[in-house]
Amino acid sequence: MKINLFKVCLPLLISLNVFSAENEKLSNAEIKNLPPSKSIEIEEKDVLKVCKGEDVSKWNDCWGKIVVDHACDPEKWCGTWSKGLYYNGKKHGFFHEGIWHGRSTRRSDGIFYAGNYRNGVKVGLHGRCYYAQAGRTDFQIGNYNSEGKPEGVWGNFNAWYDDFPQDENGHHEAFHSSGCNVETALLYLNKENPCGSNKKSPAGHNNMFTSIAIVGESSGYNSPCRGMWGDENYIDYGITIEFKQWVEMLENNYEN
Repeated sequence: MKINLFKVCLPLLISLNVFSAENEKLSNAEIKNLPPSKSIEIEEKDVLKVCKGEDVSKWNDCWGKIVVDHACDPEKWCGTWSKGLYYNGKKHGFFHEGIWHGRSTRRSDGIFYAGNYRNGVKVGLHGRCYYAQAGRTDFQIGNYNSEGKPEGVWGNFNAWYDDFPQDENGHHEAFHSSGCNVETALLYLNKENPCGSNKKSPAGHNNMFTSIAIVGESSGYNSPCRGMWGDENYIDYGITIEFKQWVEMLENNYEN
């Protein structure tokens, strides 16, 4: 699919639909490569339209991408992006999103998000990946309730880039490389021995799980069991009810 990207740098933030009018539909092959969505079922026989026009409120039953961009001043956010499925002018399905931060040192940090929306509201399992050129990366994943608020058990992962496998160009990957969602968590988690930093995950990657936190509860766990901030007084998460509930939530979402 040919994509024309128009970038405009003005003092004010500008919202752009980056797809040109010639891109009216996605091919069957492109549909097969869309991320999974529990709220919208897309079959290979369907041909999904690409959203057209800049009035998002009119986007319906289509796949769209929005970029908000501006000149990257030091110490200010440079822009955001969001792409996924729209119904009746609202996000409704699986979305990949992100935000970039430009700094005076010319180093940039990025945050990636991935998860489902229903009628414009975040619902279910969502991931958040942080990416910094300084060599550190982290990943959190947990559940949003029907009101779009995080709740329950959230898992945390922390790592340095050299903990990741290298791609064909010799560059180390990061958490967002695998989608920043359920598959990412299972890729770097040894559920039988989550605090074993020398244990590989079932997929053969380094075990990078760090800790869990109970959102909305002041008594939530905050001691890392491994990673760059780990110490000898870590919690053995593998035996806690909260950890088992979190893993069950991951596996149920992965299967569905």
